[in-house]
Amino acid sequence: MKNKLYLLAALFGVISAALLCTGLAVDTAWKKQDERAGEFTANVLGALLTEMEDTAQEVPGAETQPSAGSTGGEEAWGGNIPQAPEPDASSVDVYDLIPERVNGVTIDGITYLGVIEIPELSVTLPVILLNEWDPDMMDYAPCTYSGSLLTQDLVIMAHNYESHFRPILAMQPGQTVILTADGYIYTYTVTAVDAMHRSEKEQLYAGNWDLTLFTCVPQTYNRCAVRCKLVAVEKK
Repeated sequence: MKNKLYLLAALFGVISAALLCTGLAVDTAWKKQDERAGEFTANVLGALLTEMEDTAQEVPGAETQPSAGSTGGEEAWGGNIPQAPEPDASSVDVYDLIPERVNGVTIDGITYLGVIEIPELSVTLPVILLNEWDPDMMDYAPCTYSGSLLTQDLVIMAHNYESHFRPILAMQPGQTVILTADGYIYTYTVTAVDAMHRSEKEQLYAGNWDLTLFTCVPQTYNRCAVRCKLVAVEKK
C-alpha cells in the first residue's frame, strides 16, 4: 500500500513539474512574440508616419471635379484646379466631415489604415487594413477586424502583447483615442469598457459604437472591448 502511495506521489510530482515547465515555456514563447511584435511596430511606425505625411487626401466631394492626373485636368480649369471649401466644423455634424473613401498606405506589401494613438497610455501603433480577416497578421500589429472607418462601426483587434493592446485593459471612460488615416484625424472619447466571454461573440457587435478596440484578457477566456464615440474629424 505504501509503495502505491509513493508511486502516486512520484507520478503527481512528475505531472506537476511537466505542467510547470509547459507553462514556463508558453510564457517565454509569448514574451518572445511580444518582443518581436514590438520591434516590428516600432520599425514600421516611422516609415508609416513619413508616408502618411506625403500622401495627399482629396477633399470630400472632389471626385466630381477633374483632377490634375485625369483627362482634362489642369487644362480644363485653366491650370488652376478649384478646391472644395473646408466645412465649418462648428456648423456641420461631425459625421458629415468623414471623407468618402480611405485608401490606406502600403509598406513592404502590407496595407495600413493609419496610426492609432492613446495619449493617456502613451500608446502609438500602426493599424493594418484587412479586406479579409487573417489572424496571423495580428502577430505584427493591430488589425481591422470588422466594420469600417467610413461607416463608423470599425472594430480594431490586437493581441494582448505589452507592445500592442495590453494597455487598453486599464482604459476608463472619458479617455481619448486618436486615429489618423489618409490625412484626416479622427478623435474619439471612450464611453464604455465591456468584458465578455470568448463565446459571447455577438456581444462584440452589440450597441451602436463608432469604434471598438478589442483584445484578450491574459490567462482567462475573457475579452475586453473598449467602446468609443467620434467627437471630432479634422483634416491634417
